[in-house]
Amino acid sequence: MTLYGRLYKDLYRAKKSLRWTTVQPSELEDLLLHKTFLFYANRGVSLNNISYRKPTHIYRSDASEFGFGGYNVASGESWRWEIPVNLRLRTSINSLEFIACVITIWLDIIRGVTKKEDCILSQADNMTAAGWLKKSNFADDSDEFIQLSMARKLANLVINSESCIYSQWFLGESNSISDSLSRDFHLNPTHLCSLLYFNFPSQSPFGLNLQPLPKDIVLWVTSLLQSRPQTEPWLKEPQRSNFTRGKDFNSTCGQLELEKIPISTVLI
Repeated sequence: MTLYGRLYKDLYRAKKSLRWTTVQPSELEDLLLHKTFLFYANRGVSLNNISYRKPTHIYRSDASEFGFGGYNVASGESWRWEIPVNLRLRTSINSLEFIACVITIWLDIIRGVTKKEDCILSQADNMTAAGWLKKSNFADDSDEFIQLSMARKLANLVINSESCIYSQWFLGESNSISDSLSRDFHLNPTHLCSLLYFNFPSQSPFGLNLQPLPKDIVLWVTSLLQSRPQTEPWLKEPQRSNFTRGKDFNSTCGQLELEKIPISTVLI
């Protein structure tokens, strides 16, 4: 049942029961969100927020089965979060990609970087997640609960910041930075940023800076994942990025190339 479908269903129930009905929790959430829309419309909507224009903020994000990552293309501010083992396999990879998109946008909004009438462009290599950034008709059943929760969160974030948002899908090979951020938790931030600069100079923004995820966001995402049952226990090793395999930075120098000397020529 979609957002409007849930509210129409309320009206139908009310007519059937002499104009009385019980509002379900998910339907109440819809009404609260509509209230936010009405307050926003009453203040007046800027034409800059309903017109196609050049983005002021560009974000890229990615997710794996065991982590999230993303960054601001202009400033280089980046983030990552490894999903705890007990929270893995709670939802689909498409949902995880959608969560990564929303978190990347959310970070700059709570930091005060996103200003009134800013135009946000969220880029992802997952076509489904990029499409969900513009979707509002999620069902409230168990299969789409996380998508619906994230869509509501995104709507509130964008409305309260009085900005606008667009999404764009692009090739995964152009998203190596976010892919690594969502996978390579075995590397510390300094080593990972150095590797990314060296291997992907054209994709790495100037001043790439990896920051920890704020506790408020961690708690919110943890609660969201905990609301879904684990489909199966996590038993496999995390799959790291191809370019970081075998690089643990334990050695500070390479193997010495020494000339081999025949034993018979050594003087005793």
